[in-house]
Amino acid sequence: MSAFKKLAVLVLAMVMATVCVCPVFAEDSIFDTSATGSGIKDTDGYITVKGSLSLDGGIPVTIIVATRILDGEEDVTATQIKNNFLNVVEYTRTITLPDSGNIDLAFYVNDSMDTGWANVYVSYNGGEELELIGEFEHVGREDINNLLAKFNNYEASTYPGTILTDMEGENTEDDIKGDEILKKIGADIDAYTAITAKTDFATILHGYKPAEGGFTAPVLIEKFNEAVAWMELRESSDTLSVLSKYNEVYWNVDIEEDSDFDSLSEEAKAEILSYVKTGGFVAAQALEDGFEEKVVLAIFKAATDRNVLEELFANAAYAEYFETVNELIADANLKGKKQINMMNYIVDNRETATTIEKLEELVEKAIKKYSGDDGGGGSPSRPSPSPDNDKTTSNIVVKVPSAEVSQPDEPSLPEAPKHPFKDVPAGHWAESYIVQMYNEGIINGKSSESFAPSDKINRQDFVKMIVEALDIAKVSEESTFDDVEKGSFYETYIMSAVNAGIINGVSDTTFGMASVIKRQDVAVILSRAIAEKLGENAGAGKSFADDGEIPEYAKEAVEMVSSCGLFVGDDAGKFNPANGLSRAEAAALISRLLAFINE
Repeated sequence: MSAFKKLAVLVLAMVMATVCVCPVFAEDSIFDTSATGSGIKDTDGYITVKGSLSLDGGIPVTIIVATRILDGEEDVTATQIKNNFLNVVEYTRTITLPDSGNIDLAFYVNDSMDTGWANVYVSYNGGEELELIGEFEHVGREDINNLLAKFNNYEASTYPGTILTDMEGENTEDDIKGDEILKKIGADIDAYTAITAKTDFATILHGYKPAEGGFTAPVLIEKFNEAVAWMELRESSDTLSVLSKYNEVYWNVDIEEDSDFDSLSEEAKAEILSYVKTGGFVAAQALEDGFEEKVVLAIFKAATDRNVLEELFANAAYAEYFETVNELIADANLKGKKQINMMNYIVDNRETATTIEKLEELVEKAIKKYSGDDGGGGSPSRPSPSPDNDKTTSNIVVKVPSAEVSQPDEPSLPEAPKHPFKDVPAGHWAESYIVQMYNEGIINGKSSESFAPSDKINRQDFVKMIVEALDIAKVSEESTFDDVEKGSFYETYIMSAVNAGIINGVSDTTFGMASVIKRQDVAVILSRAIAEKLGENAGAGKSFADDGEIPEYAKEAVEMVSSCGLFVGDDAGKFNPANGLSRAEAAALISRLLAFINE
């Protein structure tokens, strides 16, 4: 069995033009091969014999290699060595055996040695003793050269089919065909046999032939097995298994657990695997680049919300793919409603982005579509609040859960202008607030037609809204929180809010990403935002039916913001401190906050 065959069966990794067989020894053999690396191997005619002989040191021993000769089923090689030494023996060497008995020889056999099995003997006691110590399978140099000549001289249309059947010749045992020679020197003939499109295989293999000098045995076997891999990828019904089988052998794609690919929906995975199967790939770089681009596009297509899309575009891991997109958006410099409309347009038409180039075209179209509209409304002046260094509030944890509250005592607002959100019906208690904040570019829909007013706001999204609403100066400080990824979309907003003194982490090292923000903690944040304007002029706060449920750290803040009309309570007169804040409530609070600051 060849070393090529072993490697093909185990991992199909490094392919060399070698024949490497585990020799067979008699139970009472004087040749010990138990040590690692011991045995007899043939590497393209380069023979190694390594082990130890159970003979006395200091005596001369002779190593003999001879082509095996059979009489029927009987091995008569030893007899032929004694009777016809010169015509039978391919190699002989006499050495003085060291006291350890170790023997480590390396040598070439004659190029004329036929394809087939060869025996290795040790002779001692002056030639009186001749003992078989092992055997190996050899592929003759002439057979290999004939095979290479055919692959190098024939056109793709004539091989490998023709070559596999016409390599017959006289050998020591049986006629040898091309497929048998290929198999002996490491070609995965079994896998090749299972391929349906043999013509496509031949075209791929022919394309791998080096322009200078043509195939050598190692290159032929390596490329033969690689062509098999590409054909399996095209023909197998289980593309993912084939990707895994040859991964890190002929290509390297990230399909491991917890990879971007693994995180995709089953439908998205199926689309990518179909692309791989039908892509006609014959080179690793093309497959790897195409696979990664499809994964990134699948992640883009899963972004059904503008915030998610903005975060994706800002993700450093995908900078290579979104470089032009980010340049286009930055150069357009759209603000407020224009920016929102542009991003929502991209979200709504994301299925058209079948390539990165198509995505760039989509962004260009979205910019062109909305760069000329008036954006609707202007932004009021928004002074940045001074940082609150009061230690009584600096350690407050601003955490986050959920639950919407009705607002029965809303101040009357003008009739709301038209808006695009089908889930905010006319007469909805927060309609005017939502449209106002939407037009200001402070809050946006989850898509161009959906606002999701009852969905809860999480910690990082509310912080982003506050920073945008108050025009808080952006800082470029790296995140000091373990759960806020450096370079991520939210890092600037979070660190800017921390720097302005209106929010803290849930601990010194944790911000509390993705948790839903509670009304009691929103009250604390808003109280810090209005502290400078309110000064000592705070009036009496509204009394709520559940005042006893408000935690001590938030009592003063709740009283302050309710005295300004920012929080009003529900139908039962409750503040509901532990409830989460809905998107509709967030729009209302930010609107009231800006109105109060700009009085």
